[in-house]
Amino acid sequence: MGGRLVPATPTKNAEQINDNNKVDNACWQPRSERRSLSIPGRVIVVDDFREFRDLMIAIIESQPELQVIAEACNGEEAVRKIEGLHPDLVLLDLGLPTLNGFEVARIVRQTSPQSKILLVSQESSADAVQEALNLGAYGYVLKSDIESELLKAVSAVLQGKVFLSRSLSGGDLT
Repeated sequence: MGGRLVPATPTKNAEQINDNNKVDNACWQPRSERRSLSIPGRVIVVDDFREFRDLMIAIIESQPELQVIAEACNGEEAVRKIEGLHPDLVLLDLGLPTLNGFEVARIVRQTSPQSKILLVSQESSADAVQEALNLGAYGYVLKSDIESELLKAVSAVLQGKVFLSRSLSGGDLT
């Protein structure tokens, strides 16, 4: 967030009773940078590499408002779970066995259109990023940036914003 201005949040209820039993507006203060996302989300994590999948799950589960409802290690399993569970967000690797991430994204757009897709990949080519966005993905995070950018990306995507890794574009593209 750095030096950007963000909407203020109330420190108490919007209205309060003062000492004279009159209603006062709450005192408003700038929102400080928070660790908590405050946006609930049901997430499916899809990656064929177990250790990386576990890392993404640990990062997601560090946020109380996010819930990992399933995980998958290949494209066909991912499609089945997404179609059955209709998550808010799918963290989707590109390089999957059986169906690659692009194929999964194409199917998910048809069968679970409310599920937002955040692609996670080692692939940094402009063509791959453009293809992901063309298929309806809301974001693209490089695996090398996952520890520093996953929660920022998840927050942006759950709010309906597009997010790209800083090393690709500069981040949040609201």
